[in-house]
Amino acid sequence: VTTFFPRLIKIRQASEDMFNERFQGLLSILTLLAYCTLIGIFLLAPIFLPMIFGAQYTPAVPVLFIHMLSMPFIFMRYAFSRWILIERFTKFSMISQGLGAATNVILNVLLIPHYGMMGAAIATLISYCCAGYLALLWSARTRLVFKMMTKALLKPWKAFAAIQSLRKRKAA
Repeated sequence: VTTFFPRLIKIRQASEDMFNERFQGLLSILTLLAYCTLIGIFLLAPIFLPMIFGAQYTPAVPVLFIHMLSMPFIFMRYAFSRWILIERFTKFSMISQGLGAATNVILNVLLIPHYGMMGAAIATLISYCCAGYLALLWSARTRLVFKMMTKALLKPWKAFAAIQSLRKRKAA
């Protein structure tokens, strides 16, 4: 995302439609990366977590799984933070991050007494979802990005087309 950021700025100055297309591709690539990482963690954590830290850490595996479900939201939020800068809508960042923090505190108060560390993991997952995804419904300016994120979440295989498009541009 950091490497692609200057290019995004130039693309946005040239064409809003092209910018939206490339940003959609970036979200799709990030979501696919998050899903691949999730699959790796789901497959390897039950083996390696106890092996590295000892059998007493086996109960932490489901907690890790819940935490890792936040990855698509975290990955896409990183790209969205660049969108906020490009679109000069930085006040939205404070609003959405505040929503996420408030959601996390409230859910921790409600869930930890009943569910312990699993409750804390669930609170974290929901707060990332709220701050990095659902908050985009709040403003008319961010609803298009919400739709783009939804598309990336539901159709991660579209990342392959975005990667192919990047390869063609580099070759040209």
